Amino acid sequence: MSVHVQVLGTYVAVRDGAPIPDTAYGGRLPRRLARFLATRADHAASQAAIADALWGADQPGDPAANVAVLVNRLRRALGDAAVVTMDGGYRFGGHVIVDADRFGSLIGEGQSAAAAGRPQDAYAAYRAALALWRGPPPADVDAWWADEASTHWRQARLDALLGVSEAALELGNPAAALACAREAIAEDPLREAAHLLVVRARAAGGDPAGALDDWQAMRATFAEELGIEPSAAAHEVQRAVLAAATSPAPAGRPSR
Repeated sequence: MSVHVQVLGTYVAVRDGAPIPDTAYGGRLPRRLARFLATRADHAASQAAIADALWGADQPGDPAANVAVLVNRLRRALGDAAVVTMDGGYRFGGHVIVDADRFGSLIGEGQSAAAAGRPQDAYAAYRAALALWRGPPPADVDAWWADEASTHWRQARLDALLGVSEAALELGNPAAALACAREAIAEDPLREAAHLLVVRARAAGGDPAGALDDWQAMRATFAEELGIEPSAAAHEVQRAVLAAATSPAPAGRPSR
């Protein structure tokens, strides 16, 4: 038996290919518990941490007993082995596959491949990770732990967008690099690395004038929003684009 838990975006659990209906959980709190466990990766959550995640300051009279009841309901919904007891707490069993865990693993694979100078492998891993994204987890829960998870995975997605853009540039695909870099800017308008990837991608795509316009737009944004100049590395990118734009055409080719 396999259970796939999708927590990137709206929560869905699928067992042996069939979605598990909400009625199978026996209430709202077992589903909330599933969401919480899905954000813990492979770490066990203590009974106290679960009680805090479920009830906050409004704890029931016997939190541990209430947690145990909810764990049993979740086991009935997902399967007896889906939630295991470990170190006085609970975690998902090994046959439960959480999309956020896979998302993080693929990003790690992309980063390792990039560091090893394998842009094709990095590109493939980052693309596979981004294909899993349906929104920050858990998008329909208002709680401190959901906010933490959302911040963490939004940052991971931004890292993947920057990584796939860099890999695409190395592979000679400036159009893909540009699209991903612009998506990263939409996520974080003040991330300099994303702006510089846009500049480099436009220059690599044969539009140095547009690249320099984007560089100046970045500079204006940083001055207005942060009151700072772009970094020394950013100025180096600008100089490189200027140099390439003003260098004479190679011998034997007509200048443009």
